[in-house]
Amino acid sequence: MMLLLFLFEAFAADVLIYDRHAIRIGECWRVFSGHFIHRNGYHLALNIAGLILIWNLFGDFLQTHQWLVLTFVIALGQSLGLFVFYPEIAWFEGISGLLHGLIAAGSLISFSRSPAISLSVLVALALKLASEAWFGSSQAIQVWLEQPVLVESHWCGAVVGLLAGAVIVIRRYVR
Repeated sequence: MMLLLFLFEAFAADVLIYDRHAIRIGECWRVFSGHFIHRNGYHLALNIAGLILIWNLFGDFLQTHQWLVLTFVIALGQSLGLFVFYPEIAWFEGISGLLHGLIAAGSLISFSRSPAISLSVLVALALKLASEAWFGSSQAIQVWLEQPVLVESHWCGAVVGLLAGAVIVIRRYVR
């Protein structure tokens, strides 16, 4: 889907990108669709590589329909987090915040069967987020993306992913 949207970005971006003003006047689909629009081929490639990595690490821990629901919940939660807590952010595009959420959720969900990997990934995620908070994002990545990296998006995605992953883990233990 992301590749197809990228091929038609000239038409798709105007109606699908997360745009705070457009959302405020009723174009609510943008809280979800903005994740699937990308600035350029490097942006798309980095996000697809992240998605493949996450799938290889955690794909077996949920069924496909559960991953789709989790993806929707994290995408929606991350966008709403930006909308509510970061009113200065007028727009964004890309799935990096969603990917941070999937990493966090996948790490929690897989913890009982793969604690060493899960803990390592959670620590790496925490260190990355801390580094971005203190030092900002990599200049090289910003050059590739032709735009600043929204660290706030990564934080919102990770928090929503942790919450969603915790809900899934708790539900499993309750059953």
